[in-house]
Amino acid sequence: MKKLKFITVATAIIAAALFCTACPDGSRIAEQFLTGSYGTYIWVGDNLTITSSESNFQRHFAGAGVHSVTLKKESVSSSEYLTSGEYSLDAKNIDGGVWKGIFYLNGKGFRYITITLKSDGHCTVQPGLSVEEGIKFPEDLKIKGKFTQANGPAEMISSTGMPTYTAIFFNSIKLGSLKTTWGAEEVETFTDCQTQESTNTGGKITTKTWKGSSQLFANRTAANVYYKKIYKYDTSNNFISGEFEIFIPKDTVLPAILE
Repeated sequence: MKKLKFITVATAIIAAALFCTACPDGSRIAEQFLTGSYGTYIWVGDNLTITSSESNFQRHFAGAGVHSVTLKKESVSSSEYLTSGEYSLDAKNIDGGVWKGIFYLNGKGFRYITITLKSDGHCTVQPGLSVEEGIKFPEDLKIKGKFTQANGPAEMISSTGMPTYTAIFFNSIKLGSLKTTWGAEEVETFTDCQTQESTNTGGKITTKTWKGSSQLFANRTAANVYYKKIYKYDTSNNFISGEFEIFIPKDTVLPAILE
């Protein structure tokens, strides 16, 4: 009976795999199971180069024909990250040679990633996705800064972490475009501006707040994202100073399929 049960279960698994690869979304579903790859790594200063000849390394991470990827180690406060602007990658050091985070797979969408560096110079690269929920932002990200003119460019002062995504979101507001580019897809990132004004003996304060756009932030989590600008004016309505804040909460959902 045990042998029969094992054969039945095995047959069901094989049938399910064949079904997935045959259906229109089969290639997307199958990606959940065939993403890991093995390779070697070397550090040169703060630059980490990972090399792998496996097809999954190209298909699910590096890109067609790419056998080697270099990531940069950056520190924010007490945390360390592996970063890449090319791959929109931030992976946080969680000790034991394990780095976890997210990246953008060109032509597809966002993915999780776990990079494990072993003491013998070998490593594993394990991307992953959740078809049902999309990719959840791994930590709270808050970016603060200032601007010296009401319609002038912004200047970043601080960020709580994730250097790559800090740069991406800051650049979306630096000159006022409010858009980000992922692969070949440019999407609205902040939208629906709301304005509030208040006065005091020193003058006027104007606050403009944009919420996250559903073009980028999925599963009804866009409303929890915001970009805020605060302008201060004197009693003669002359601009005094300005500041901004961007907030992307942990568990905000990014689409697994964007392109």
